[in-house]
Amino acid sequence: MDAIAPDSPCRPHPEIAAASAGEGAAAPPDRAARELVLRTIAAHAPSLLGTARRYSLCRDDAEDAYQRALEIFLRRAAGVDPDHAVGWLRTVVKHEALAVRAGRLQLVGPGDVDLDREEAAHMEGAEERAAEREQAERGAEALGRLKPQEVRALVLKARGYSYKEIADICGWTYTKVNRCITEGRRAFLERYDEIASGRECERWTPVLSALADG
Repeated sequence: MDAIAPDSPCRPHPEIAAASAGEGAAAPPDRAARELVLRTIAAHAPSLLGTARRYSLCRDDAEDAYQRALEIFLRRAAGVDPDHAVGWLRTVVKHEALAVRAGRLQLVGPGDVDLDREEAAHMEGAEERAAEREQAERGAEALGRLKPQEVRALVLKARGYSYKEIADICGWTYTKVNRCITEGRRAFLERYDEIASGRECERWTPVLSALADG
């Protein structure tokens, strides 16, 4: 996850600012909410990224908007109707992309550079897009096996918050923040490597064999 500086000209959407103000008292998502988030991301990550790109000036801005939308989803999943979660998240992605776009235009000005044309000039081929979708799906699967506090700490760190700021937001000690980020990052990388290397599939082979045998 790439860190985003708190003083970035692409300021957060008002929804993020409002939610962050009360995050210190917010409880981590319950199990059902986390499963909804992970299930939605695993099934729709490519199309959600596509929505972000449609309303963004460049790929980096689209990924920024996508990460912000996921942060909102993680905080509000408990109150989202599962039957309409995809549509709700797609709307949030669009709003975040438009907010990032507005911030970017304030910085560069509409006539200074055509980022859309620059992005199109280096558009990825089908193989690159397929690989990117696969990476997003693997990342969602690996994220799903982390502890809720590890997910929360990693998301806040990716947003550019310092360890002390994360401790203040979550009401944790500095030691707990350090442990959640260190162990969460290590667990994510290990599980991602298991999925990418095929070891995760091998782990399920006996179960699948037993199911096939009835």
